[in-house]
Amino acid sequence: MPRPGSRVIPAGWEAYHRPVLETTRTATITFRRFSGPPVFDPETGSTSRPKDVVYSGEFRVQEHQVSSHETDAAAQQVTTHAYQVSGAVDVDLGIGDMGTVDACNDPTLVGCELLVTDIQRGSLLFERTFTCTDDLEAV
Repeated sequence: MPRPGSRVIPAGWEAYHRPVLETTRTATITFRRFSGPPVFDPETGSTSRPKDVVYSGEFRVQEHQVSSHETDAAAQQVTTHAYQVSGAVDVDLGIGDMGTVDACNDPTLVGCELLVTDIQRGSLLFERTFTCTDDLEAV
């Protein structure tokens, strides 16, 4: 039990520890946000949505093994994976933002597209953590 008037966790404690985690971010990801309605291209017969870059920087990416699952998409089995993506505490992403892994020490992640599905919040943050999925059916 702390003494009256004293703090259990000193002020600025989380900021003091943030530089340690900066060294663990070995991937670079560019996140984009939809910026308008779908646009149909009659020449190609395809539809796309314009996106604006909202953040590009260093992140740590870790797959959640227990949350991968298979679904049926257009008569094909598709495996969906969830990832914990952590970056600087001031990263401001929203649910629905789409990230592309530009560089990573795991070459199998380069080019992977990750959809932000959840944002973890807290009062003593070392970094900002997002839950992302590679389930592109959700886009």
